[in-house]
Amino acid sequence: MGADGSVIISGRNKVTDFEKFQAQKPAEPDNPDNPGNPDNPDKPNNPDSPDKPGNPSSPSNPQRKKLNAPAKVKAAQLSTSHNVKITFSKVSGAKGYDIYRASKAKGSYKKIGNTKKQSYTDKTVKKAKTYYYKVVARADKTAYNSALSKKYAKVKVLARPSAKAKAAKAKKVTVSWQKVSLAQGYTVYTSTRKNKGYKAVKTAKKLYVKVRAYYKENGKKVYGPYSKTVSVRV
Repeated sequence: MGADGSVIISGRNKVTDFEKFQAQKPAEPDNPDNPGNPDNPDKPNNPDSPDKPGNPSSPSNPQRKKLNAPAKVKAAQLSTSHNVKITFSKVSGAKGYDIYRASKAKGSYKKIGNTKKQSYTDKTVKKAKTYYYKVVARADKTAYNSALSKKYAKVKVLARPSAKAKAAKAKKVTVSWQKVSLAQGYTVYTSTRKNKGYKAVKTAKKLYVKVRAYYKENGKKVYGPYSKTVSVRV
């Protein structure tokens, strides 16, 4: 037994002074801040080395992610037709956008078109139908396309009213129109000029009249297209 309590085991009957010194020499403590390199004990590992496999900062092992989906999607019927315009927020890195449509909010969404802009006009809608829209941001490779946008845009497609106007007694005008499916009300616009200035009814010798149907969504009026303009002498 050594002076420090260590035991020396040797295959020889005689122990040399060097072996005594090695047995009595205290072991060096490990350095947690500089672990050894298992491939080369004399060279410590460098966790910041870009040449080491598994390093996320290494150019040879990029961690590419899918694009984000558009955060906002809106849809509105045009005031001059029954077509629907879809608009959405820009996505960084997107090469374009795919437009999807369904007949129910939680239904099956099918691709109806694509665009490189932040808007798309759906010309395949039918009157008296309700549609839901979602958008996918498209990358240079399909694997990195975004998922469908979480939020959807809803729109009811209203028909253009067929309006008529005729003069009545005491300088009054009678305006009539055919019922529009899905509409919850109607607004009548008048003007003294055919192509502009449509406001509340004013007294005049000749009036131009047009009508719009609307429905309410979250307490707000959502309008369909205008009727054709009709004129009447008061």
